[in-house]
Amino acid sequence: MKKLISVLCAVAMVFSCVIAVAQQDEQILAGEEKTLKISEQYSEKTLLTVTIASADVENVNSDNRPVFMYLYSTDSKGLFEEDITLSSAWNSGRYTVYIDAPSDARQFDFFYVNPESTASLAVVDSINGCTTGDELFALLTIDDNATLLGIDKSDELFVSYAKDALDYAIESKDGDFTFESFGIAFNDGLSAAKLLENIKNAEVYGELEDLVKENADILGVDFDGDYEDVKQKSKVFVEMFKNIDEIEDLASVSEVFDDAVKKVLKAQKKANSSGGSSSSGSSGTSSTIVLPSTDPVEPIVPVIPVPDTSVKSYTDIDGHFAKDAVSNLSAKNIISGYPDGTFKPDNGVTRAEFAKIAALAFGYESKVTGVFADVTADEWFAGYADALAAAGIINGYDGMFNPNVTITRQDAACIIYRLINQKLSAEDAKLFDDNADISDYAKEAVAKLRASAVVNGSNNMFFPLANITRGEAAVMITNALNVK
Repeated sequence: MKKLISVLCAVAMVFSCVIAVAQQDEQILAGEEKTLKISEQYSEKTLLTVTIASADVENVNSDNRPVFMYLYSTDSKGLFEEDITLSSAWNSGRYTVYIDAPSDARQFDFFYVNPESTASLAVVDSINGCTTGDELFALLTIDDNATLLGIDKSDELFVSYAKDALDYAIESKDGDFTFESFGIAFNDGLSAAKLLENIKNAEVYGELEDLVKENADILGVDFDGDYEDVKQKSKVFVEMFKNIDEIEDLASVSEVFDDAVKKVLKAQKKANSSGGSSSSGSSGTSSTIVLPSTDPVEPIVPVIPVPDTSVKSYTDIDGHFAKDAVSNLSAKNIISGYPDGTFKPDNGVTRAEFAKIAALAFGYESKVTGVFADVTADEWFAGYADALAAAGIINGYDGMFNPNVTITRQDAACIIYRLINQKLSAEDAKLFDDNADISDYAKEAVAKLRASAVVNGSNNMFFPLANITRGEAAVMITNALNVK
């Protein structure tokens, strides 16, 4: 049976061959390794009595005998560490450990699961008589049946996903369950239910992309077929995100994925045949952005022309601080240079250019609203500037956007900050030496971006009023896209 990789790690393994923490002050012990690990701190050379009894026994005495009792002593530092081997003759169930010392008493519960226990095997026999998930659920929620299998009915995973997990177990059943095979099926079912919920509740397409890629095997998603022909692969997950309501079960994830691939390839073919090109405004550059895995407000796929990829490297970036960022973004068709083979990393970036880059990079649909008095609907950047303005990402000045003005470093930082604010570190960062030169409206943005290493400055100076260059913009965007 295939296993869920990414989600399985977050699911409590109720059937395990090692000690596993089930919830606070509780442990599950199962299989061959029946060792209870205890670690407590007291004063030095303290005598301790460790008693283990069934949790059903309210008062341990001569009539209600414990299953274990032994006298220990702490070491010279007051530490008590002991691995207590438990008897294979014990029945499965919940047990209580009592640790008694002078003027101190402590206790905790644990589940002990013995796969060979008559009571546990009887529950497995009853499970094999069930034909539906509902019957299984009813069986496990009466008496001590769940406890005999090491399942904590009060655990959040059981409460939230048990019914779906038991449906999964019934569907995957191949012959009678053994103690071990039911445990595997149930744990896989918990993982499948949790994975489906995570997919359906994905808040951004980047989150959906990560879940699909990490669990492609169990989801049946094929990345070796038509997907390989998609040039801007993030657009597939943007399209999936738009149709996330069509995902009803794990099997439907691959169907929605395949439909998204077909739609993106169709749009790609249309864009290729149109031979269109993109203008990036007054500087004469051509900036093309692939949608990355980050927060879109309305993740609609814009029609993005295919960039000129004939230039594999640029003649003027060797030794430049932005070389890696420029090369990486260019290799992904995120940015492009000039026809003469240069990138001109030290050229400025206009507000119009930066707005278009930011809008495309973070998945905002081009939408003309006429919010700025100096931006007409036929301008190449109008839809991007208006979309960001509608989302509160850019503001302008007294109703003016000033599209052809070169954008300052602090204004670029404000735009990036508003796009990724929820992903930024909450820790305080060291202030730049020229913090006093940063406008009040940009101080928080610069500080938060520095804490998450999106902006770094030079010699502890940020130069907030300097115009951002193409190289600096490439580095800032790269750093922003790398924030998880």
